[in-house]
Amino acid sequence: MKLPLYILDKPNLILLHEQDFINQSKVKAKIQKNQTLLTFSKTLDEEINLVVGDELKDKSIKLHFLDNVHQTIVIMIHLSKKNSITLDFVLEKNSQVDVLYLITNTRNNKAFLKRTFTLYDSSKLYVKTGLLYNGTFNLTDSIYLKENESLLDYEMLNLGSGKDHFTVKQQVIHQHERTSSKITNLLVSSDEATLDYDVSGTINKGMKNSVCKQQNRGLILGEFGSIKVEPKLNIDEYDVQASHGAAIGQINEDEMFYLLSRGLSENEAKKLIISGYTSPFLSLLKEGIHKQTVSKRISKKIKGVVT
Repeated sequence: MKLPLYILDKPNLILLHEQDFINQSKVKAKIQKNQTLLTFSKTLDEEINLVVGDELKDKSIKLHFLDNVHQTIVIMIHLSKKNSITLDFVLEKNSQVDVLYLITNTRNNKAFLKRTFTLYDSSKLYVKTGLLYNGTFNLTDSIYLKENESLLDYEMLNLGSGKDHFTVKQQVIHQHERTSSKITNLLVSSDEATLDYDVSGTINKGMKNSVCKQQNRGLILGEFGSIKVEPKLNIDEYDVQASHGAAIGQINEDEMFYLLSRGLSENEAKKLIISGYTSPFLSLLKEGIHKQTVSKRISKKIKGVVT
């Protein structure tokens, strides 16, 4: 499969696709038998672009950020066939990583993605994921807040259309006191798409002054779409802050009536309502090709619902 030009035409590119490995960045890379290891030993001024195409099955990719590294990275996962990918992140002491995931494909297929994030002392992870896949996608995210004052801020935008089927499991485990996590899921289902989410947060006994928050918002466009979210908190300590919730439904008739009464067409009103789910994610992206790409994918996903 040829990858799109917008993916390949990137500075500081690291490419993992079928038998190809290209490293045009200053990141130290090591190819092992069943794993590609990328080590970030110092902060690089430039944004790193990691592209994962149809990588060999049962092969994992590990990104290791050493002490005091502050790095921005874009990970583009673009598939054309059934595949299984494992990505491991390790953030050492006082590291800070801002990572954007864009998950797309060229044709309907089935894929599995497993991500593990391990955070050590005072490390901070800001992870944004645009899940704009066509077909069946299984995602498992496991986040371990291992040491003091480690922090996770997690944003997910998932749009389903046609007969897409997404199964997503997100689990955050607080293993030290004074750790913090926040998960925000923005979900949209149109046509006959099914989105199943299992979201859990665990604060173990003795993990005082920790914060664990979840927010899930879902919009169902039409009568055949489905969004199911199971938010769970497993709290074994009193001196913590923990909250969760899920608000899922179709377009509110009163909201539509209000917008129509203000002179908007039905199409304009629907666009505005849908933008309440997509705009928060788009606002996190810098102006440029990534934002344009996500905007185009969103338009394709909701085509037929709005014109």
